[in-house]
Amino acid sequence: MRARTIREGSVGLLILLGIGLFGGLVLWLRGVNPSNRPYQLIAEFEDTAGVQVGTPVMYRGVSVGRVMSITPRSNRVELGLEITEKDLRMPNQVLVETVESGLIGEMSIEITPLETLATNANELNVVGKGCDSSVILCDGDRLTGET
Repeated sequence: MRARTIREGSVGLLILLGIGLFGGLVLWLRGVNPSNRPYQLIAEFEDTAGVQVGTPVMYRGVSVGRVMSITPRSNRVELGLEITEKDLRMPNQVLVETVESGLIGEMSIEITPLETLATNANELNVVGKGCDSSVILCDGDRLTGET
């Protein structure tokens, strides 16, 4: 009787371990990384000009995130941008514009810095109370975009 209980318990633990490994694999394949917490920016445009949820966000030509939401307002459209590069520090003076590229006219949001980054900017935390919006772009900052 005791051997049967141990055997059934072992099978149950193996099933739970298998489910846990499967869940971890799914999260890994979807790119979920708890140490790499993305931050959000809000860009305001007059119109979206073909931008959709999932459109890539580029910084100096490198993909650093994607468009997470599109919210129409009375006089503008707000795009929720998710920046997935946690170590990326952008100066607070940037040009945000929609760019069409490729043969089929794929849209992207291009962020171009208009000034150099301050030397102490790398020490600032992008997410949290230690962020200084007068130096770098912080989580939740609003930007004005050009189409």
